[in-house]
Amino acid sequence: MKSKRPIAKKLEELRKIAVKTRAGFTCEYHRGIRAFNRKPCDGYLHAHHISGKRSIFQKTALENGVALCAGAHLYIAHEDGGCGTRAAELKRWAAGVREVSIEHLESLGNVLNSDKFEIKEQLEDAIRMYEQQEPVIIGAKPKRR
Repeated sequence: MKSKRPIAKKLEELRKIAVKTRAGFTCEYHRGIRAFNRKPCDGYLHAHHISGKRSIFQKTALENGVALCAGAHLYIAHEDGGCGTRAAELKRWAAGVREVSIEHLESLGNVLNSDKFEIKEQLEDAIRMYEQQEPVIIGAKPKRR
């Protein structure tokens, strides 16, 4: 009997690529510049799940993802095991950026029956679309000319 795990891993990899591509390969939280020392983020991005990953649908939903540099992911998103004050603030911020409620993101974990191949097609379509768009950096100031 074939394992169902390879398609799940492929979907997770596609989600990571889509989240990072949508962000223009920039930390969405720091907008590419770390606040504490005004230096650029390290460039190594994590595709963070805003609100859990109980089901394959919640794991792969693009609205449940935000691109974070390693520092923001480790020290803010997972502060005190994801239960700290800054982690809660980041969760609210990210849900606002995606224009969805935290309740909606958490309800995605209740979707049990989802066609993995349909999810794969949606993620691949999203990646193609994001690659053609100019990246939108949340809260970035326009460049002066």
